[in-house]
Amino acid sequence: MKKIFLLLFAAVGLVGLQSCEGPDGPPGVSVEAEVFEVTTDFTYGNNLESTFNFNPAILDSDHLLVYRLHTVFKGEDVWRIMPTTYFFNDLGDIIYNFDFTRFDFKIFMDTTIGNVDRLDGGAWTKKQTFRIVVVPGYFPNNRSFDTSADVENTDYNTIIKKYNLENAPIKQLEAKK
Repeated sequence: MKKIFLLLFAAVGLVGLQSCEGPDGPPGVSVEAEVFEVTTDFTYGNNLESTFNFNPAILDSDHLLVYRLHTVFKGEDVWRIMPTTYFFNDLGDIIYNFDFTRFDFKIFMDTTIGNVDRLDGGAWTKKQTFRIVVVPGYFPNNRSFDTSADVENTDYNTIIKKYNLENAPIKQLEAKK
């Protein structure tokens, strides 16, 4: 009799505990990739750099991939991952690079070329277009971001497909003044 009473008590306890509800937890964090596009001029007046704000801020775990529009070939944009270096024989070099925080990112040019703004009529400094891909550092399916094993991150189109951004709107940003 004691065994039957114990089993009955355990079964009622399990059913009772499963129907209990506690208070709702905090809302989850949205985990999604985003794409931004910026066009800027590199001048000596802006120290060959432009800074852009994230609104809202990105997460601490998020990563940034930045691509520069290198050229257009047969009607298709050709994007190059940054940092990117260009060498000009006896003139010197140009390096496009970036840095970022949760709140903003800066795209800048380092160069050893004097009067770089006059090189090729300003083609290297004026109306430079960049695509910025914010990649979540953590995904719901328990995969962490891995730049070496997961996908080739130097190819813009591969990244866009990987994170299902083919039809995502590309948000235009203006430089901080």
